[in-house]
Amino acid sequence: MTEQVSVIIPVFNAEFFIENAVHSVLKHDCVGEVILVEDGSTDSTSKKCCELALRYSKVKCKMHPNHENRGAAASRNLGIQLANFPIISFLDADDIYYENRFKEALLLLRENPSIQACYGIVEVINLDTGRKKNMGFLKKSPSTSVLTYLLKGGYFHTNSITVRKSFFKEVGFFDQVCWPHEDSELWIRMASKGKVSPIVDKAPIASYSIHNNNLSKVASIKSKKIMWNEVYNKVYGLPIGVFNKILILKQLFKFWLRAISN
Repeated sequence: MTEQVSVIIPVFNAEFFIENAVHSVLKHDCVGEVILVEDGSTDSTSKKCCELALRYSKVKCKMHPNHENRGAAASRNLGIQLANFPIISFLDADDIYYENRFKEALLLLRENPSIQACYGIVEVINLDTGRKKNMGFLKKSPSTSVLTYLLKGGYFHTNSITVRKSFFKEVGFFDQVCWPHEDSELWIRMASKGKVSPIVDKAPIASYSIHNNNLSKVASIKSKKIMWNEVYNKVYGLPIGVFNKILILKQLFKFWLRAISN
């Protein structure tokens, strides 16, 4: 398989995870480069990233100016801008890719030029309790598009998306204002401006780890209100159909009312 994927990994205080993450990516022959964006870590992560870059020719270690901490959105955006290959994928520094990560995704993009991005299932693993579950199913029905699925609150994880780099020129990048929902907001923008498709493989293609050191529980009513306000500003005026516009208004009003009541 031809090398054609740039994998972007934002890295912050992941000294115990980053090596496993990188190794899981390098197992895939289709990966042309792994861009580690070291996001101002305060532990030994920066040193480990530099060591990995020295050890593996495909691994590159990048930082923000003055080694600032700018967050995952800015780090992913920097990685996108630096990427040298036409296909982009992402991985969180404390997660791993599975052996089937690109098998169906790249085939789907090759055989369907109209598809700009595709996603699969991730396995959510709670490292503290050992519990596992799958995330990312698109509920199948004749009237359900990916955009409708997302506007109803559906979700797929950043670790599972595979995107044509050229698509970012049309839809833009991750929006830090929407943190910690910058990924959800971007997926909605993508689905409103191009074709985003689930892959055929229903087996998990990556992991998503929940543990005491990550930011899995930072969402709030206020942050969701901000995210849906941005969706309204950026997507509502597009030709997405009356039903999808109603869904946007429904989500926006729901979180505005909850914010007011709290």
